[in-house]
Amino acid sequence: MRHKKTNVLWLAALLAACTSTPAATDAAMPGDAAIADDAAMADDAATGDDAAMGDDAGPAAETYIAITIGTLAGTPTEIQPMHDAVAGGGEAGARGAGNIHHEVFLGTTLLGTQMDQFLATDRWTNLDGARAVYSNPDFIAAFSTLFAAPTAPVLYARTDWHQWGDLDAADASTPRWFAVVQGTLASMDLAAMQTLHDAAASGGESAATGAGDVGHVVFLGVDDPSAFLAIDVWTSADAIEAVYTNPDFQAGLAGLFSAPPTIGIYESTTWHQW
Repeated sequence: MRHKKTNVLWLAALLAACTSTPAATDAAMPGDAAIADDAAMADDAATGDDAAMGDDAGPAAETYIAITIGTLAGTPTEIQPMHDAVAGGGEAGARGAGNIHHEVFLGTTLLGTQMDQFLATDRWTNLDGARAVYSNPDFIAAFSTLFAAPTAPVLYARTDWHQWGDLDAADASTPRWFAVVQGTLASMDLAAMQTLHDAAASGGESAATGAGDVGHVVFLGVDDPSAFLAIDVWTSADAIEAVYTNPDFQAGLAGLFSAPPTIGIYESTTWHQW
């Protein structure tokens, strides 16, 4: 027990040190021009100006999101104190770098999701800040101790594709669920892909919301705009499998992906988050 406590304290100190001065870390990073280019690519290909987003697109603050999915290095009971020390120690620095929300979920068995698989969603207002934190060797060292295999956050940019609600739409529900849909778009003609998605989403919105889906939010990859991410926010798990296995739902997505997307269902936790 003394060893585990010492390890937790070391992790907290390590992450606090590596995130406490994000501006200095960012300034020291090589390839700032490439970062700016990536940010511009994401804005042009995926999001556009926040002011141009539709009324149903939710808060403009969640411009970028980092998704981390991985297998824990131990049981949730064993790993939670380690995560909470890392997250608590690094919260101030992460917030200063533009991280406005850090939320943790664990996998259910719905739709074949790995039980207790770790999911973190980190919402960012600053792409440079996110890159600086995630590329810092000290952060990588501390973060890696939580997982059984190498695991890294993947950055996505918010789109103006058809969506409803927002990622906070079920915050009053305990528990709540995130359905995470990830896939590769069938074409880099993003306008055509948006048309396909928007037709399917708008056509299924009424049935989905009636089943407890209070938020559908869409992102595309920052580094690879063909990487599609949708997060659906659920107040109840009762109808989740029925909705995603419905032949009409599956037919509506035909042509959108180059291969069947992965869908994971995750339940909220009380792990340290903000």
